Amino acid sequence: MSDGARTKRMVVGALLGVCLSVGLLYLLFRSFSHEWLAYQERLLELRWWWVVGVVISTALHCQITAHKWRIVTLTIEADGDLGRGLFAMYSAFIALLGQVIPLQLAILAGRSIALRLHADIPMRRGAYGAIFDQGFDVLVPAILIVPGLLYFLGYVGALTAATFSILLATAIAAVLYLQGAWVVRQALDFAERIMPTSYSKRLGLRRIIDAPEDTFDNAILSRLYLWSAIRCANLVLRAWLVAWCFHLDISWIALLYGHCAVTFTLVLSLIPGGL
Repeated sequence: MSDGARTKRMVVGALLGVCLSVGLLYLLFRSFSHEWLAYQERLLELRWWWVVGVVISTALHCQITAHKWRIVTLTIEADGDLGRGLFAMYSAFIALLGQVIPLQLAILAGRSIALRLHADIPMRRGAYGAIFDQGFDVLVPAILIVPGLLYFLGYVGALTAATFSILLATAIAAVLYLQGAWVVRQALDFAERIMPTSYSKRLGLRRIIDAPEDTFDNAILSRLYLWSAIRCANLVLRAWLVAWCFHLDISWIALLYGHCAVTFTLVLSLIPGGL
């Protein structure tokens, strides 16, 4: 499929996502319009000063996302540096776009088009970089799934679950630092074998597996993992700040493991991230 046809397909998908978003939002507000006065009274009770913290955390999230994207881009294309400003601007735009179309579609389309326009990097190559980058954002919450399930099912307490999570995260960091290239290639090879052939070809897994050795440099993999962990922690902090603003009594441990579920929902969902 040519880049032009692929771009047209992405645009059509984006338009369908926007139409779906508009319809869902209309139904949502229609259902709750009769309770608007009660919502207005509740808004007056918010801890508005803490909204500043939410805004700062959101801005930090965009900067971290842009930094990770830049690391991946410079790894796959040494001349693909858009500059920190453009990476940050497009990251913010993609995050906004992800509120009205499925987030993964926004990331794949937005990054591919941006790299094509500003660095003349083929759209498929830009999409490979996006998939590679997003893999680390999924890996960090994936590590917390088992401790999270044990905590929510009541088998362990908050302290035990947190300790288990830290040990798992540290172990994965050590593995990536020492044998990251081998582990990533094996994981991609396993994913290629269990996926339908048409889907693995569409994702270009074989091309990623056969990429140059420096693409899977252990130091680069460790950096991406570290920044994904920082990104995850910042998102949990933002969720706690939002809960505090709304006087919601939610523990940080519940927010931490709840974030894992939200992350996988965003990855697998076909509806916009904002919903």
